[in-house]
Amino acid sequence: MADAPDAKPRFSRFEWGCLAVITLATIFRIDLALHPDIIWDSGWYLLLGRSFSETGTFVMPWTDPLQYNGYWPPLFPIFLAPLIKLFGPSYHLLVFGAGLATGLLTLAVFYCTKDLFGRTRGFAAAALVAANPAFFVSDSRGMSESILALAITLTVWAFLKSLKQPRWIVAAGGFAILAYLGKPNLGAPFVAAGLVAIGIW
Repeated sequence: MADAPDAKPRFSRFEWGCLAVITLATIFRIDLALHPDIIWDSGWYLLLGRSFSETGTFVMPWTDPLQYNGYWPPLFPIFLAPLIKLFGPSYHLLVFGAGLATGLLTLAVFYCTKDLFGRTRGFAAAALVAANPAFFVSDSRGMSESILALAITLTVWAFLKSLKQPRWIVAAGGFAILAYLGKPNLGAPFVAAGLVAIGIW
C-alpha cells in the first residue's frame, strides 16, 4: 500500500546529513587504523592491554622482580584486552580500538540526547562528536579520551534521568566509577557527586 501523501519521511534532510557526516567520519577512522600515528603513551596502553589480556593484571614484563603499573588509568587497557586476545597486539589494533570507543561514544551521545531532547538533536550531537577534530587526533594515536568521554556522557545522562526517576542514580554512580577508572583526576568529581547523590537518595 502506498504511503499517504502527507506521511512524514523516515528521516529529515538534516538527519540524513548528520548520518552522512557520521559515515564519513567512520570511514576516516578506518583509514587511521591503517596508518597509526604512534606516540609514547600509545605503547603503554598497548602493553597494558596485552598484559591484562594475558594475566588479568597490569604487570610490567621486563622488571625483576615483577612490578605492577600504578600510573596509567586501567579503563582503556581493559577495553582493549578482548580485542588483543582475539587478534593479537598491534598498533593498528590499538588505533582501531580507540576508533571503536569513539563509535560507541557517538552512539551513546545519540541515544542519550534523543532520550532527553529528541531525535533531531540526537543526530546533531552525534554528528558533532563523530567529526570532532580532538577525537580524530586522539584516535589516530590510540589514546583513551573517547572511552573516558563515553563514561562521562553516560554518567551525566543517568544523573539527569535520576532527577525524575531516582532509581537511575545507581546507574549514574556505576558510570561515574568507570569515569574514575578512565582518568582519576577527571573522574573523581563524578564519583564524589554520585556517592553524595546516592546518600541523599
